[in-house]
Amino acid sequence: MEPLEIIIESPRNSTENSGSISRDNPDRREVLWEPRLETLCDKWHDDCLVRSTQHDAKAKIHKRRFATFALPAIILPLIMSGLSNILVDYPLISSSGMALTAILTGMNTFFNHSKKQTQHFDYSGKFFKLATEIEKEIAKRKKDRIAADVYLERVSMDYNNLAFNAPPLWYSLAY
Repeated sequence: MEPLEIIIESPRNSTENSGSISRDNPDRREVLWEPRLETLCDKWHDDCLVRSTQHDAKAKIHKRRFATFALPAIILPLIMSGLSNILVDYPLISSSGMALTAILTGMNTFFNHSKKQTQHFDYSGKFFKLATEIEKEIAKRKKDRIAADVYLERVSMDYNNLAFNAPPLWYSLAY
C-alpha cells in the first residue's frame, strides 16, 4: 500500500484564487476613539444602569409576591394541624383552610415568582456588570484603551445578548 500524501494549501498563499479572496487593506488603521463612539458607550452605559435598576425592582416585586403566596401556604396547614382537635366540630373551617392552602400553593406554582425573582436579580447584576465594564474602559486614557472597533463589537454583542435574553419587564397579572 502506498503512503497517502495530503497537501494542504492555505488560501492566503494561493496565487490562483487571489481574485476570489477578500484581503485586508494594509493601509487601514484601527478605528480611533472619537467623541461619537464615546457617546455611544455612554448611551449603552446609561441604558445598562436603567435596565439593572428596573430588573432589580421587578425582582423585589416577585420576592414580595412569592412571600405573599408561599408563607401562608406553609403556615396555614401547620396552624390547622395544631388546631385539629378543636376544629373537629367545625368541618367547614377545616375544609376552607385546606382549600385556601391549595389555592395559594397552586398560585405560587403557576406564577412561579421564585424563578422570576432569580432571573430578574441575575439580569440586574449582568446589566450592572456591563455598565461597570463600559465605565471602566471609558475612564482610561484613549491611548490605553482597547481598539475602538474591537471594544464596540464586544460590548454591542454583550448588550444585545443581555437585552434579548433578559426576562420581560412589562407588567401583566401573570408576570
